[in-house]
Amino acid sequence: NEGKRFFVEEMTALGFNVPPTLGNFVLVSFGKNSRALHNALSKKVYYRTSFDHPCLLGYSRFTIAPKSIMVKVVDLIKQTLKNKI
Repeated sequence: NEGKRFFVEEMTALGFNVPPTLGNFVLVSFGKNSRALHNALSKKVYYRTSFDHPCLLGYSRFTIAPKSIMVKVVDLIKQTLKNKI
């Protein structure tokens, strides 16, 4: 739960849409940053980049891990956004 709370708080603070879930995963919409973030994450993080169902279009699905691992994912996302500017 700690890893999930941390990841949701960080993604929300970065301005990404993160709908609430009760499962062991988090949905994140990266919006205009999708391409850059998917390129950076694709070889380092195992996650589902997209869905075909209309209600999930634009969302990526991250299975939650312990906070120590989610910190690494968040750091990679932040670094990618920083380099994009």
